[in-house]
Amino acid sequence: MNVSAKAKWVAVMAILLVNMTLKGQSLSLTSNNEVIPFDSRDFNLSNNTDFGDFDGGLNFSNSVVQEHTYTIENIGSSELVISAISIQNFNSEDFFSLRSTFSGTIQPNQSATFTIGFSRLALGIGIAKVTIGSNDPNRATFMFLVKGDSDLCECPNPRIGNFPDCDECLPGFRGFPDCTTCSDPKHTGTACDSCLPQFTNYPECNQCANSKHTGADCDSCLPQFTNYPECNQCSNP
Repeated sequence: MNVSAKAKWVAVMAILLVNMTLKGQSLSLTSNNEVIPFDSRDFNLSNNTDFGDFDGGLNFSNSVVQEHTYTIENIGSSELVISAISIQNFNSEDFFSLRSTFSGTIQPNQSATFTIGFSRLALGIGIAKVTIGSNDPNRATFMFLVKGDSDLCECPNPRIGNFPDCDECLPGFRGFPDCTTCSDPKHTGTACDSCLPQFTNYPECNQCANSKHTGADCDSCLPQFTNYPECNQCSNP
C-alpha cells in the first residue's frame, strides 16, 4: 500500500469510527462553554475544573463560596440515559458537594445540567472526583476531577493578623497597622520570639539572665552585691 492509499484508508477509518460513535448515544461535557475531556485529571479555570483560591482567614463555614454549572449534552443519535451523578471528596473535609443533580433521559442534541459547590470548611486544597454514570457504550462512567484552594488571607504585612479584613496585629504584636511593637514588653526580635537581654525563660521571660540581678525589670543587684549591672562587688565589705 503506497503512502497516498494508506492516507486515504486512515481517513476512511476515522470517518467510520466517528460515525459509529455518533450513531448511538454519546456524552459530551462542558462548563463555561469549554469542553471537559473524558477522564480529565487536569485543573483549569476556563472549564471550571479549578474553582480557584478563596481567602477567608480562619472563618470557616458550610456556606458555599463558589458554584459552577456543568452541561451534559447528547451528541449521538440515540437516547442518552444518565443513571447517577456522584462526587467523592479526597480530603477529610467535604469541600465539594452536588448543589443540583440530574438523572434521566437526554434526547439527541439535547442537554441537561448539574451544579457543584465549594465550601471553605478548613485550610487546604480540596480535590474531588465527579462521576457520571450513563448508557454511553464508550464512556459508561465519565469521570473528571475538580479542585479548590482554601487559603488564609494574604495581608501585605506579615505581622498583620490573618483575618478577613486584615485589620489587626497577629498575637504577640501591637501598634496596628505597623505591628512592629511586641505586645509583651519583655519580648524582642522581628518575630517577638525571644526575651530582652536581661531576661530568660521565653515566653514568660520571668527570670534574670544574670543570676546576680533581681527586680521586676532585673535592674538591680541582689542584696549582697553592688555595682550594677556587673554586680561584682559585695555590699558588705
